Amino acid sequence: MEIRKTVNDIAGKVPYLGDILTKEIKPRHALAGAVLALGLGYAAESNAANVRLEATYGSDRQGDKKAEVYTMDTLVSGKLSNHLKYSFRNRTEMDVDNPDPEKDNKVGGMSLINLGYLLDLPMPGKASVLGVVSFPPGGEAVPRIGLDYFIADKGFAGYIQGHRNLGDNPNTELFGWASWNPQTDGPVNPYVRVEGLTNIPDTGWKDGGFALGRVRVGVEKDGWAAGYSNDITGIGSGGEIDQKHGGFVQVNLK
Repeated sequence: MEIRKTVNDIAGKVPYLGDILTKEIKPRHALAGAVLALGLGYAAESNAANVRLEATYGSDRQGDKKAEVYTMDTLVSGKLSNHLKYSFRNRTEMDVDNPDPEKDNKVGGMSLINLGYLLDLPMPGKASVLGVVSFPPGGEAVPRIGLDYFIADKGFAGYIQGHRNLGDNPNTELFGWASWNPQTDGPVNPYVRVEGLTNIPDTGWKDGGFALGRVRVGVEKDGWAAGYSNDITGIGSGGEIDQKHGGFVQVNLK
C-alpha cells in the first residue's frame, strides 16, 4: 500500500500527464497528455527508440443508436543497455454520441510503464523479468511484477506478458499480441495484428475480471499502415459483447 501511494504521488506531480494517470480526466488534460506522449515519442526517436503512433475510429451500434470512439495509441520502447529495456504506452479515448449520457463526450486514458531485464536463455526469442506500473483511468498507480517473451521470424512477430498485482485486490493480468507483416515486392505489404488483454482477480472473475481484444487488418508500406479495426470489450462478462468496427492509421518511427 505504501509503495502504491508513493508511486501515485510521484506520478501525480507530472504536469498534465499526472492528471491523466491519477485523477478524474477532463478533455483538456487528456488532450495535453496525448500531445505530451507524442512529444516523448519524437524525443525518444533521437535515442534510437521504437515509436508507434496509431489513430483509430470505431463505432458500436447499441439498439437504434450508435456510439463513436476516437482513440490515440502511443507506444515508445527501447533499450537502456544490453540487458535493460523499457516501454511506455498511452491510450487516450474520446466517446462521441454515446446513448449513455454519462459516457457521451467522455475522455479517458490509460498508461503503462514497463522496465525489463533481458535474460540470457538458450532458446529462440527473448524473455525478461518485468517491473510494471499501470495507471488505470481515474485510479491510483498499480505496481506489478512479471515476465514477458518476444519472438520474431520472417514477417511474423509474437509477444506475451504476464504480471501480478501483489498489493490491494491482488490479480493476474495476461497480455499478448501477434502480427504478420511480410515484406514483399508488391506496392504494399499485408498487415495483420491481433491483441488481447485479460485481468483475473484472485477472488474470482465476478470481482472486476475483464477481457478485451483488438484486431487490425490492412496494408503497410515504409512504416505506414492503414485498414480495418475492431476493438472488442465485454468478453466473458456474460452480457453483450461490444465491437467497435472502424478504421486505423498507424506509423512506426525508428
